[in-house]
Parts: sequence; structure tokens; C-alpha cells
Amino acid sequence: MAALKEPVKIFIVQALACRDTPQQVAELVAQEFGIQIDRIQCSTYDPTKQRGKNLSKKFKDLFHETREKFDTGLIDIPIANKYYRLKEIQKMYDDSGKNKKTKQVLLKQAFQETDGRVTKQEITGKDGGPKPNEVFMRYINSSGTGEWVSQNSSGGNSQFSGKKIVCFGDSITEFGTYPTQMANRLGATGYNIGFGGCRWAKHDNALYNEMCMYKVADYIATDNLTGLMNAAIALRDSSQADDNTAQVARLQSLDLSTVDYVTIFHGTNDFQGLNPIGTDSDMTGDTFKGAINLSLDKLLTKYPNMKLMLVTPIWRARQVSGDGLESDANPNSLGLYLRDYVEAIKDMGKKYHVPVLDLYNNSGISKYTKTLYLSSDELHPNAVGYTHLANLIAAKLSSTY
Repeated sequence: MAALKEPVKIFIVQALACRDTPQQVAELVAQEFGIQIDRIQCSTYDPTKQRGKNLSKKFKDLFHETREKFDTGLIDIPIANKYYRLKEIQKMYDDSGKNKKTKQVLLKQAFQETDGRVTKQEITGKDGGPKPNEVFMRYINSSGTGEWVSQNSSGGNSQFSGKKIVCFGDSITEFGTYPTQMANRLGATGYNIGFGGCRWAKHDNALYNEMCMYKVADYIATDNLTGLMNAAIALRDSSQADDNTAQVARLQSLDLSTVDYVTIFHGTNDFQGLNPIGTDSDMTGDTFKGAINLSLDKLLTKYPNMKLMLVTPIWRARQVSGDGLESDANPNSLGLYLRDYVEAIKDMGKKYHVPVLDLYNNSGISKYTKTLYLSSDELHPNAVGYTHLANLIAAKLSSTY
């Protein structure tokens, strides 16, 4: 881990206290101090998490004091503070004049900074009247006012209004903002059920294995998530100190018979974890296609009205941190390329008549655009990348269903 000076540590503690995610804080540290750290190191400065249990009393006190002030809106910490960022967005908005495109982007950014917590969102024709060829949106503040801005036919979709969308996946989902952004774009409610490090198929760590998709689908099919929660608790209390209990609790709180849409975004860890692809007829968690077979069979048998969509892995710039082995040109030690796992997902989508969003080939994320879309770890999206994914996933759901 990178050695950090006191000002950097204070910055991290306060940013986490202001409810930024560890990944967001890592990116902020890179921007502000030119220091490369990962989300794992950031999470050790959050005393509410297992990894931060050994944080010094000084930083624990600073965290809790900052959190209390942030939650009551009394704090003014530049950059780490969402209120500060919102003020900066407001300045840019005021300076944008009549540039509707810029205003649209800034309004959406402000909406995302507040996690969608606004008084009211309206989608209609200009000034509230009908205008079929152009959609306008305004985010109404507490005083009941808000400027109409053209959405160019994007924004909330009445078909998805009030619907529930569950997003299963790995760390790209767990630490990502795309479930919330995608749901906001569609006017739905998104539920993030991401388990970092997990796969479609079997994991060699018994606790992580319980959170892989083929096992999660089995728990769902039996209407009993107790074993999943027990595994999450054991993993939290193990030397891994990886706390996934919140995601399991979120899943437990859902009546899955009322869930309308499910996206499953796995595969990159199967490639990295050397899971064999197998055949279309496999029914075992030991192979990639076998795990997809088990998962889809169980989910669709249990909830035939649930609308599923599979999402392929995105291009990755490395296999392990810093090795530069980008996925187009470099196979894993089984001789399989990431695109082989992508094609396997597409095969299984065809078998089950389930739509597939091919992010590997059609997202525009590549060696040419990695600095635009990927974070400094060259695997997970940055803020721009997550918004890009949210837009692509929302568009695919909307055009399919």
C-alpha cells in the first residue's frame, strides 16, 4: 500500500464520511494529490466497515464528527463534500447561458450527486405542455421551481416508471453507480446486488463461492437466503474482512415476485479465475456455461415473468494490477480470451431467448479510450465510465422491453 501523509489521510477520512464510495475517493486522491491508491486501501479509513476497525481514535473521531455534520448539512469541506460540488455545478450552470446541452449534462450531474433525492421529477413537453417530438425534464426544488431542459427524447420512460430493476454482478456492480443512474434514467428503482470478486461459476474460495451467481440463483429458487447471509457474515469476519452483508440484506428485503427486470453482469472474474467454458448442455457450477445454465434455469423456472438481460464483461487493460496484459491480445493460462467468455454469454442468451448487451464489443471501451472510461486500476470504470454504462444498459432495456 502507498504510504500516505497526514493531509491525504484526513482527506480520505472526510471524503468517506461524506458518503463517497472508496472507488470515488481513490480517484479524488489521484486527482488532488497525484497519488495512486485503490479502493481497498481507502476502505481502511472507514471505521464503520470491517477493514477500518483498527483506525486510530483520532481518525475515528474525525470521521464521526464529519459524518454528523455532513448528514445535517452543516459541513463545508471542498471537493470531498457533495454540497461543495453542487455549488460548483450551480456556478457552471449559471455560466452556461442558453446552452441547453450543457445545462442538461449539469442537471443530470446534480441529480446524481444527490442520489436522486429531489422533491419531484417531471418529464413532459416544454413548459409542461404536450410536445411529442421532444422530451423536456426539470428537477423541481423545495420552492417548487425548476427550469425545463430538453432531454432529446431521453430521460424517464413511463414504461419503467415505478418498476424494480435488480442488478447482479461483481465488483464493477458492487462499487458502481450504474444501477442507480440507469434506474433514474428510466424512472425505475434500482437495487445493487454486486459481490466483488465473484463469478458466474465456481470460486475456489468457499465463502466467495456462495455469492457466485449459480449459487445465488439456487438460494433464490429455494426461497431461503439464510446460507447466503451466513457466508457473507463469515467472509466479513474472516481475514478477508470483505463485508457483503448489506447486499444480502438488500436482496432479503425484496419480494422477488414483484421484481420486473434483472440484469446479470458477470464474467470478467471467470476469465481471471480460470473457469473453463464448458458446453451448452453442462448443468454444473464447475464450468462457465454450466453455471449460466443453472442460473437461468432456476431463475426463469421460479419467476417466469421476470425479464432478464445478460451483460457481458467490458474490455480490461490488465490481468493483474500493473501487468499491462490487455484482454484483446492476451489469453488467460487456459488459453482462453475474454472474448471467448463474451461469446459464451451470447450463446446462452440465444439458448434461453434472453437479450444480451455486448459491452465488450459495443461499448467503445478499449485501449484507445481507457483513460476516458476506466479508473486508475485499469479494470473498473471511473465516473464517466459508469455513466456511460448506465446509459447503454438503460437504452438496451428500453429498446428490448
